[in-house]
Amino acid sequence: MLNLKTTEKRPLNGKETEFRIYENSVTGSTLATYFLRRDKFNNTWWAFEDLFALPFIRQVAAKKVIDLYGQGLSLTDIKTITGQIKATLKSDDREKYEKAYSKVLELENLTENVADPVRQSLGLCTVYLLMNDEGPESWTNQYSSEKMGALSLDPESMAFFLDWWISKTSSYGQALKGLSQIASMATQFQQTGVPLN
Repeated sequence: MLNLKTTEKRPLNGKETEFRIYENSVTGSTLATYFLRRDKFNNTWWAFEDLFALPFIRQVAAKKVIDLYGQGLSLTDIKTITGQIKATLKSDDREKYEKAYSKVLELENLTENVADPVRQSLGLCTVYLLMNDEGPESWTNQYSSEKMGALSLDPESMAFFLDWWISKTSSYGQALKGLSQIASMATQFQQTGVPLN
């Protein structure tokens, strides 16, 4: 269980920034978040100092968001649904127009929600950012929706967080790429005894 241990000011990117330090009551390890932004509704937003140290519940939540949005909408999906609509309209079913309309709504919902990379990025921001006094080990769909709602009503903050998210994923992606290369070199050396150059 993570408990807020202290708040302190530390330098971050050349300026003094407020940090919240949480301590795990079982292991004694710590986790830090830092103040990132205050939105137009006076909500405070906090970012994890190290995304590699993200609490497990948030790792699971990130996977949920990626699974929800990351599947994308394929050409096969569109063809399947439009084929179902055509078959329904050609049928003798008395409710064919209602059923076809239902399929059109399903397709519309998929295109608006599943195929939207901005929503996926904002969904991930709700996982990787804490709002106000939200605890690092808590994450719910309801609170995530509240955070998405706050962002959708504040385009300036939405743009800020999308830019933050892109820069974070780029830097962490580079770190992961480097780790992957090191692991590949170590595996190559272990298997062959010859180091990669």
